[in-house]
Amino acid sequence: MLADSQGILAILADACKSPFKNNSFDALLAIQALEYIPLADTTNLINELSRVLKPEGVILLTLKKCSDDNDREFYYNYENNYLIVKHFHRCWGTIGLNSIRKHFNILRLDEDEDYYYVLAQNTKKVSK
Repeated sequence: MLADSQGILAILADACKSPFKNNSFDALLAIQALEYIPLADTTNLINELSRVLKPEGVILLTLKKCSDDNDREFYYNYENNYLIVKHFHRCWGTIGLNSIRKHFNILRLDEDEDYYYVLAQNTKKVSK
């Protein structure tokens, strides 16, 4: 593995049930990753991201944008001369963004035709 060759510990885990302790990270980065999480797991995902992120930690996300602003799941086919692969995707709309707002203060929200770019801060308070 590339990570091993560079002396980096790479951990493969379920984003909705991560093996990390509470408050493990100062920052999280999820670039073109959350579009593979089913709609039914959105609440678990957001809760888990907040749990492992330190209070007031920051998160940077790219989220596949729904053209009509309605969160939904869909499949698309990748085809070549040898095979057809069906890929699961989900896109994010108002409902998904509001789920993020339950645990995160959105500091910046930019968008283009295809994606939302979200910089947010965990609203979890520092415990004394």
